[in-house]
Amino acid sequence: MTLLEASAPLRSVTTRTTALTIACWGSAGSGKSTVGANLAFELASLGLRVVLVDADTYNPSLSALLGITDPGPGLTACLRLARQGRFDESQLDRLSHVIEFEKDELWFIPGLNSLARWAEVEPEALATLRELLSASFEVIVWDIAPYLDFDVIGFESGSRRNQAAFHLLTDSDLCLALFVADPVGVNRFFFDIKQVGREVWPIANRVRNSVLGRSPKAQLAKTLRDVTKLELMGAISEDAGFDEMLRTTRPLVLQGKSSARSEVRRIATLIADDA
Repeated sequence: MTLLEASAPLRSVTTRTTALTIACWGSAGSGKSTVGANLAFELASLGLRVVLVDADTYNPSLSALLGITDPGPGLTACLRLARQGRFDESQLDRLSHVIEFEKDELWFIPGLNSLARWAEVEPEALATLRELLSASFEVIVWDIAPYLDFDVIGFESGSRRNQAAFHLLTDSDLCLALFVADPVGVNRFFFDIKQVGREVWPIANRVRNSVLGRSPKAQLAKTLRDVTKLELMGAISEDAGFDEMLRTTRPLVLQGKSSARSEVRRIATLIADDA
């Protein structure tokens, strides 16, 4: 596969016949899950009907992040019903969680309740679930695993260990590629992005002057352009609001103004307005 150099154009949400699908991907520790969750809240606050799906088959963490102590069977049950042709609105209501905030709501489908069941998250069922969710939602946000090695095979199942992440990353309309904005995180991103065979929106996370000096966003944008020919699509500042979310499960949208929230909001608006 080759690295493509331009960001993918998006069709307007209002003119689509299927839901806009967004994959949130990045190396472990990049903040992909936290940013993905906050992005989903922002998209919902813009008036879109949004479902957030935890499809990370290594470290499903969104239930804990959102303060859901009894997530239920979630994704594996949805996929089983999708394979059987029995997934409908009543099953969606039963297997998902509706998070109401201010005057809006976000739907959430929890991830694996046992990591041993990763082989059930297979491409054909994911494609069917996407089609079925498109009947109820305008935007689907997938939180996917960081690993994309396609040739890793599960010993017992004979399935490709990273089949879910690889499928969702290649099948989604937009991939947000998260990386930590420090020398180690940027270098790791340069290695990881070589595995991606599609356009992405690079998003720098935890941007701070203390690590990169003055004008960190400009430095990151130049480095990214020089090395990969990709344009930096977002730079999210280090923010105490993320710690507050971990402590209280309140997303940035409910914490008032902050530079991090403003940047996530800007990215959400770009997506919603067909940037």
